[in-house]
Amino acid sequence: MDPNEIRRAWEGIARAYAEARDPSGSDADLLADLVATLPDDPLVLDVGCGDGARTLANLPGGRVGLDVSRAGLEMAAETVPGARLLQADMRSIPLRAGTVDAVTAYHAVFHVPRERHPEVYREFARVLRPGGRLLMTVLIFSSIW
Repeated sequence: MDPNEIRRAWEGIARAYAEARDPSGSDADLLADLVATLPDDPLVLDVGCGDGARTLANLPGGRVGLDVSRAGLEMAAETVPGARLLQADMRSIPLRAGTVDAVTAYHAVFHVPRERHPEVYREFARVLRPGGRLLMTVLIFSSIW
């Protein structure tokens, strides 16, 4: 799918998605485990942050939220006023190399075509400091057959 189509789609549904979504999520334990491994006052990048309620708001230290949707970032600015927010594609993160202690990407990478995933992973590796952490979730489709 074209990145601009994805951005336009999220612009249209961002608020409804945020209102329907459980802000605590089922992944809270994963986030707590990550936070326990981070240095004092870490800088964490939340890729696909949306409204910021589920992950960005629960991160310690410096927080950077990245999303393709301006509507999502506007909500994140209300939810997490101290966060630095960036509108960008995860395949081209506008941060210097080696600047973040961790990257979180909850249900985000699947929006990029599979053949482009290596670009995403290279960007995550590029912005992470040596020894940095990645917490990423992926969708698992199961069948009843």
